[in-house]
Amino acid sequence: MGWGGLSTTVGKGAANPLVPGERNTIQSLQDYQQSYEFLVHAGDIAYADYWLKEEIGGYIPNTTLAEGAAVYERILNEFYDEMSPITSNKAYMVSPGNHEANCDNGGTTDKTHNLTYDVSICMPGQTNFTGYRNHFRMPSAPSGGLENFWYSYNYGMAHFVSLDTETDLGHGFVSPDEPGGSEAEDSGPFATLRDQQTKWLAADLAAVDRTKTPWIIVAGHRPWYISYQNKSSAICTECKDVFEPIFLEYSVDLVLSGHVHAYQRNAPMYNYQPDPRELNSPMYPWYITNGAAGHYDGLDTLTKPFMNYSRYAQDTDYVWSRLTFHNATHLTQDMIVSKNNSIGDSATLYKEHRTSGDGYGNGHHAKPRGRLPGP
Repeated sequence: MGWGGLSTTVGKGAANPLVPGERNTIQSLQDYQQSYEFLVHAGDIAYADYWLKEEIGGYIPNTTLAEGAAVYERILNEFYDEMSPITSNKAYMVSPGNHEANCDNGGTTDKTHNLTYDVSICMPGQTNFTGYRNHFRMPSAPSGGLENFWYSYNYGMAHFVSLDTETDLGHGFVSPDEPGGSEAEDSGPFATLRDQQTKWLAADLAAVDRTKTPWIIVAGHRPWYISYQNKSSAICTECKDVFEPIFLEYSVDLVLSGHVHAYQRNAPMYNYQPDPRELNSPMYPWYITNGAAGHYDGLDTLTKPFMNYSRYAQDTDYVWSRLTFHNATHLTQDMIVSKNNSIGDSATLYKEHRTSGDGYGNGHHAKPRGRLPGP
C-alpha cells in the first residue's frame, strides 16, 4: 500500500494519478471515518526505506549515508503523524510487507554518480522489521500468534487473520525477505518451531465456530493471483503453495493482499481456476488485491488483457477498499476512488456458511482469541 503523492511527478517519472485539488487516500479515509470501524493495512506502511531514493531524486535534502537512520525514522514518524487523525479514533491493524524489512528499497541506484547501494549501507536498527516490530502491538499473544507477524481477532460476525508472506513460510521454502530470498532483505526468520506459522493458521481456523462467526477474512501482503508484468517480484507462488490448501480446507471467504500498486478483484479461486459459482456461494476463497492506495513511484502497470480470473482491475487511480458485512450471508467490497470519494467498483459475495463437511467449514467450538485493540 502506502498513501503517497509527493509532487506532480513520481519516482519512475510517470504522471502522478493525483492533480491539485483532488483528495489523497488519507484524506478520503478521513472523509469516510464515521462509516467504518477499523483499518486493515496489509504491509508496505510508510515506505521509510525509500529515504535514499528520495534524496537521489531530489525530493528531500541530501543528508549523507551516515544520517540515513535519522531520515528513516523521521519518515516513519511523519507518516504516523499524518495518520493520527484517523488512528487516534480507529484501530489500525497491520501486516508485514517487504518495505518494513530494510532501509534502501532493496537496492538503489544513483545514475548521476554511477553508484549502486545495497543493504550493506543500512544501520542494524533499520533492518529486520525493527521499526515494524516495535511500533505496533497486534493481538498475537491472545490469539497464539507471533509478534506483529501473524495473529487473529474477532470483530462482529467476522474472524480476521493477518499472515506473514515475507518470512517463515516454512515447508522447505526460502521466504522472499529471508537470507537468500528473492528480495535480498536478509531478514528473519522469526519462528522457533518448524512450520510454526502454518500450523498456527490451521489450528486457528479450525477453532472458529462458523455458527457464531460465519465470515473468515485473511490479509497478507503478497498476492499470487494478479495480472502483472514483473511476475517474479509480484506473484508469490510459494505463498500459494503454503497457504491456499489451508484456506480451502477451512473455507476462508476472502483473501486480501497488496504489494502490487494496482487494484484487481478476482473471481473466487483455487489452483488458478475460477469457481464456476462465481460469487453465488462459491466453494473457493475470493481474492482481491488492492495496493493502489498511493505510492512514491505512482501505480504499477497491470498486464493486459487481464488474466482470465480477473473480474475488475484498474491501474490509473489511487483507491482503497471498504468491506460491509450485511449479515451472515452477504458481504460487499467497494473500491473507493480516493480523489473524489466515489465508488469505482462494487461486488457482493453471497455465501452460505455450513458448519460441517463438504469443504464449507467445520463444526469445532470457538475458543478465546484476540480482541481488536482500542484506539
